Amino acid sequence: MKRKTRTKKLILCSLFSSLIAIGAFIKVPIPVVPFTLQFLFTNLAGLLLGRKLGSASVGLYVILGLVGLPIFTGGGGIGYILQPTFGYLRGLILYCFILAVPGDILICFVSSILAKRLYPIIKGEV
Repeated sequence: MKRKTRTKKLILCSLFSSLIAIGAFIKVPIPVVPFTLQFLFTNLAGLLLGRKLGSASVGLYVILGLVGLPIFTGGGGIGYILQPTFGYLRGLILYCFILAVPGDILICFVSSILAKRLYPIIKGEV
């Protein structure tokens, strides 16, 4: 049973890493600064996967780009560290970790409310 959970976590982490990579190339034209869907998928990774897995998926994306895969908007490779936008990519890992804390609290809150409301209905007391 533990092996299935570990495999599921690895698949979800790699799935969100690939979604972040795809989202880096989908641009929404805004007059001053172009907006990419990379930010949306980073938010989703933090909210849906939690702190550890969300940050791991963003970290995997950054590592794959630094290894040499051209998945960043400006290319890829170890030389990307010297680009001005690398600080943004580094900050995405921390952002995903911090974003997941309110997400975890909200999910626990909503699930506890639903459990209190739905349990009597399921049990047949209402």
